[in-house]
Amino acid sequence: MPAGTMAPLASLTITRVAGFSVYQNAKYALDTLIEDTTGKSPLKLVNTPGTFPDWSVVTCFTTAGAISGAACTFLVSKCALGSPTRSPLILLQHPLNSLKTLRKLLS
Repeated sequence: MPAGTMAPLASLTITRVAGFSVYQNAKYALDTLIEDTTGKSPLKLVNTPGTFPDWSVVTCFTTAGAISGAACTFLVSKCALGSPTRSPLILLQHPLNSLKTLRKLLS
């Protein structure tokens, strides 16, 4: 595997796993909340052949996605902010040797 690919691959994998885990947990929690409130389960409705989604399904899935996105923002921002912060530091350490600096920025 080319050098410098493991860290982004690991970061992406962790982010995806966390995102899907939060989404699934939020979806089931919202399903329980909606079922307790209205008496109809959005997940049972979606999994029943021949039925079409209603607003409770749209609300459940959309809110679960929003919760997952909001929760993952903190995880992803930590990884994404590390790279731009590192770039000026490398430039300050090697201001005269541009080829070395460029290689460090790209690695």
